Amino acid sequence: MRVKSNKGIAGIILGILFIVAGGFFIALPTAGLVLHHDAESGRYFPEWMSKGGSRIYGFVGVVLGTGLIWLARWPRWGAQRSAIEDYVWSLSQELSRHFGTKKYYSVEEVSRIAGESGYKMAYIAYAHAMFCSRADFDAYYDPLRVACTYDGLRGVIARRYFDGARGFDAATVVRLATRPREEEYDFHQGAEG
Repeated sequence: MRVKSNKGIAGIILGILFIVAGGFFIALPTAGLVLHHDAESGRYFPEWMSKGGSRIYGFVGVVLGTGLIWLARWPRWGAQRSAIEDYVWSLSQELSRHFGTKKYYSVEEVSRIAGESGYKMAYIAYAHAMFCSRADFDAYYDPLRVACTYDGLRGVIARRYFDGARGFDAATVVRLATRPREEEYDFHQGAEG
């Protein structure tokens, strides 16, 4: 995890440098020689750049820097999204295999199976909101005084998987993630005679 955070910091720093350099070329355009790469020969050749061209390079630098900063910040958002995907599609099936399909699982059951199966525990509150009852969730999280709420976490899941409907339970998630049996989608068309 340390490597990812260092890459993120490096991406942010590089993005800032591109934005500063781009801003410099926009604010103080200069004419001069720049090296361009020829894709066919693989060589570089000098080309004269005007002040207008300098501003264009500056604009490209600002856009590229902004994109680098956005990409450097994206893995945090991507990790959360990935964890929720894993909880919906895989953890739901693990819970069903271990405890059967239930309307709600306990916080302990969800935490134990998620931990034993190697799921990301940094976002386990989403799994608790997804698979546990409000009473179990509140009994576990209220003493911890954390900022997350049952409705807030379920809202993210509801928007992504249930068209905003928050009335789902663990059994609904299990059914959503269960692959159809072969006999349910394998059909044969009658022979025409």
